[in-house]
Amino acid sequence: GQTISSAVVTASVLIGTSGGITLGSPTVAGPKVQFQITGGVHGERYLVTCLATTSGGKKVAGVGELDVRDY
Repeated sequence: GQTISSAVVTASVLIGTSGGITLGSPTVAGPKVQFQITGGVHGERYLVTCLATTSGGKKVAGVGELDVRDY
């Protein structure tokens, strides 16, 4: 089977204006891509995307929305 050979993560602001979110460098751990998310502003929503490339050259994307709340 194919394995993940590389990955790139990005974030953009969906709701809000600051863009104060930081993504750590992605690491490949078996069939998973791991990265740390820090920062963000209370009440803002971000779109986080991970684009992975497999050993066979196939592109696979994972996308999620992240709402930031301070408690």
